[in-house]
Order: sequence, then structure tokens, then C-alpha cells
Amino acid sequence: TGEDLGVRPSWESTFCIYCAPVGNYFKGGLKTIRLQAVRGFSRAAIGGCGNVKAAGNYVPAFAMQRQVRQRGYDEVLCLDAAT
Repeated sequence: TGEDLGVRPSWESTFCIYCAPVGNYFKGGLKTIRLQAVRGFSRAAIGGCGNVKAAGNYVPAFAMQRQVRQRGYDEVLCLDAAT
């Protein structure tokens, strides 16, 4: 929110929490889900920005998400990128 524009850390920012009512996250209501942990894939690389909730962080998981759903699971479980 600062007045300057450049490629550097911002000196001023605005903290905002946005809340909105939503329905059930998964189709079919509240139920248990089946997760599959996968090897050779990690959503957040070491030293990357996977700890930040941003639209671009979801994109790498879409292909893996499709694969685990084809195997009968509801969602992919991404583990520690180092191990």
C-alpha cells in the first residue's frame, strides 16, 4: 500500500482478513475423504513460496490431483519436499 513501485520488499502494507459464508467444501456434504500420498511430487519446493496462500501455488497440483482422482482418491496428500 506504499506510494513507491519497484522490485523490492514493501515498507508499508495493509493486513486484511476477508470472511465469507460458504457451503460444504466437498460435494456430498460432510464425510471422510480418501487421501493418497505420492512420491516424486511436492507442491511447495524448498526455499519457494508454498507457505503462502496464493492462486499460483495451486496450479502445480492440478495434474497430480487428476491422477489420484482417477485412482479413486478424493485428494492428493503432499508431504515434506525434502524427504
